[in-house]
Amino acid sequence: MAEPTLASYEKVMIADDDEPTRILLRTAISKWGYQVVEANDGEEAWRILQQPDSPKLLIVDWLMPELDGLALCERIRQKLIFQPYIIFLTRLSGTPNILKGLEAGADEFLIKPINYSELHIRLLAGEKIIKYRDIIINQNKDIQTCLSYIKGLEFLLFDFLKGKKD
Repeated sequence: MAEPTLASYEKVMIADDDEPTRILLRTAISKWGYQVVEANDGEEAWRILQQPDSPKLLIVDWLMPELDGLALCERIRQKLIFQPYIIFLTRLSGTPNILKGLEAGADEFLIKPINYSELHIRLLAGEKIIKYRDIIINQNKDIQTCLSYIKGLEFLLFDFLKGKKD
């Protein structure tokens, strides 16, 4: 079984309605070697996530028009088969907001202003988690395939032994 390569995780989506923030994030994230996809609001982010080969790493602002980051995160967790790694990046702080964001399904919660070193480390952690999640999914598929073969052999053996008795 081939392990997923780093290239499968190189795409990061920034969903933020603030253009200067997107520009700053795009500049930093591009320097780290990622391909950046941008969304101006939650609905646009949702449309991007419906496409094949959509980003598996997301940086999402909480306060956006159309569909806010919290609702986007909840929709992703409820409706998508693949589960991207979601980092909330917002001005909202305090334990109640952090808990609300994590309960909605975010994997990380960072507070603006942006600490780029911390964001970079969180993206790297997200890559690892997605890589290992994909490996586990592939291994589970392999196990299910093996179990199907074993069940087929079990029926053949049963029929063979039944024929020996007759």
